[in-house]
Amino acid sequence: MGMLELDITLENLEEEIQDGLERLREDGPDAATVLDVCARSRQLGCGLLLIDLDVDGFQHSLFQSARLYEWLLDQRAAHPRLDTYYLCKSRARPLLDALALNQLPLARGIGAKLDTPWTPKMEPEEDFRYFDLLSGPLLERQPDKARLASFERCLEEPSARFDALAALVRQDADAFWQALSVLTREWEEGLEADRRQDALDAYFAQTEASIFVEGLALVRLAGRWGIPARPRLPFMPAEAFQAPSEPFPEDLGL
Repeated sequence: MGMLELDITLENLEEEIQDGLERLREDGPDAATVLDVCARSRQLGCGLLLIDLDVDGFQHSLFQSARLYEWLLDQRAAHPRLDTYYLCKSRARPLLDALALNQLPLARGIGAKLDTPWTPKMEPEEDFRYFDLLSGPLLERQPDKARLASFERCLEEPSARFDALAALVRQDADAFWQALSVLTREWEEGLEADRRQDALDAYFAQTEASIFVEGLALVRLAGRWGIPARPRLPFMPAEAFQAPSEPFPEDLGL
């Protein structure tokens, strides 16, 4: 992928994000639109980091994703007809954006509002249990063996995600880094399989496929549990851990 192609992709992403925000301003909250804008914002941020190491662009784009998602969760009481499929806890990927930024107040705000129960017909239990732990006790550094046991019971095969969270609860640094290594490799292999089948979103392939945002989030969370970050992590550039030079805006323009 050349820089010109990436530059065009970033322009297209910016346009899609603005179009999505405009629809939300005109038509009101829509869960599918919000999650799409969140995904495009994350991809834009990753692309900005890739094209010229734009730390502020990366951080601010992920922040926009997380804040917009929190806004959506705030709309549920006034808009009970929001599509519950998109409000399933397992689709709370913007929580990972907040964690990747180490924006703990924002992550806590999202976590406190992620109060939906498991919806068997709409989400895999394994994904629900993962985000259930991330959004609650692990964020607050409170070991919850009952929730961890529920996660383990639903597994039909080994899970690097479970191993990573279990290692955090035990504060076992070696086990955490081993689990993260496996999770990163599985993520990379999944992307390659999608590429071979031509099933990878074009924007994602050019941007987020080079930066493992979930890995960044887990490394940040590990820091909360007394496990310091390591250098030179695959798909997690050092610049992604830098703080932005400009403060985050609070106004979403909605």
